[in-house]
Amino acid sequence: MNVPDEDFLVCRRKLLMFFGARRCGDRAEDLASEVLVRVLRRIELGDSIDNVGAFSIAVARNVWLEELRTLDKDRRSEPIDPNRASVQPGVVPQAELQDACLQQSLAQLSKEEQILVRRFYWEGLTSVDLAAGLGTSANAVIIRIFRIRQKLKKFVEACMEGKEIHV
Repeated sequence: MNVPDEDFLVCRRKLLMFFGARRCGDRAEDLASEVLVRVLRRIELGDSIDNVGAFSIAVARNVWLEELRTLDKDRRSEPIDPNRASVQPGVVPQAELQDACLQQSLAQLSKEEQILVRRFYWEGLTSVDLAAGLGTSANAVIIRIFRIRQKLKKFVEACMEGKEIHV
């Protein structure tokens, strides 16, 4: 089985979005490469893969879980620094507060907006894919995603400042 270059590039872009959405940061590129190496190795071994994109995402989940285990193991093996400032009781760290505000903000979106966000950011569908499902143009989808992102930004900022969120 031979994977066309265009499919390979699309798959790589989706993998980068997959790992980016999971906050892999600088490691996203390395993790995407690892997934592609594993997928290509399976193809070279003669395994029949009907949907390379779906198979790649399944492999990406496993690679991501391996990365989480590695990070957790590394974190547990770090020596404890007695001089390091600990979190004060009752004070929520900034990143946790931001995550909580994002979750609260996502809940404020309409069901259609939530589905669009999930499919674009978490499932890695492109604006063209989404447009085909919605019966609209890719540009219209990009504009909707932009407006939803602006709305989420406003909601998260209000939540971080302790203000109530209004739709």
